[in-house]
Amino acid sequence: MIEERHAHLLKGLGTSFRNLTVYERSEAMLKLSGKRTCICHPNAFWRTLWDVFMLVLVLYSAWSIPLIVAFRPTQPVWWVIIEFCVDAMFLLDVIINFRTAYRDVERHELVEEYTPIMWNYLQSWFIIDFVACIPFELIVAAAQGGYDPLSGTAGDQLAVVGVVKIVRLLRLSRVIKFLNNKVNFAIANAAGAVQLIGIVLFLTHWMACAFATLQQWQL
Repeated sequence: MIEERHAHLLKGLGTSFRNLTVYERSEAMLKLSGKRTCICHPNAFWRTLWDVFMLVLVLYSAWSIPLIVAFRPTQPVWWVIIEFCVDAMFLLDVIINFRTAYRDVERHELVEEYTPIMWNYLQSWFIIDFVACIPFELIVAAAQGGYDPLSGTAGDQLAVVGVVKIVRLLRLSRVIKFLNNKVNFAIANAAGAVQLIGIVLFLTHWMACAFATLQQWQL
């Protein structure tokens, strides 16, 4: 436990230590020890904001990827730039996850050492997160040659390769579960209703794109 590993620091905190949250305990002990690390606490306020931001990007991907695959729209430069920025944010999220502490369920403690954090992430969500941030369409385009990424036009092969990014949707369950733990009970019902409406809207969007894709294959 954290209390056992840092027992020599608890005297400086006094009896108020037991009234602190896990996050406050960790911050207080780091302050007393004079050591600051690059490990992020999972309950840190900025980490929660980042998870909300990544949820927005996942929802954007859930809307844009089926649309691009089904209709091959001509993308203006600003849209292409947004796509590049989204890929960069997913890559940055992988780096942040390598530096985010996690709770060991078996030992009931917060793991803040880099090596266990790294192995835990590699064995859980790393592959999905890494695949989600790879710009496959740019790699294929570079291999084929003759494609300007800022032109906003893509062939059938590039559009189909881009669908690999649909694995980003697997992150929805993880992020939503994390945010649900932070939702106040008073607004839990409202949050559940919003989730249900969102699921219906996105299912409708995906089905429409799927029908459009099937119609193009039949022509």
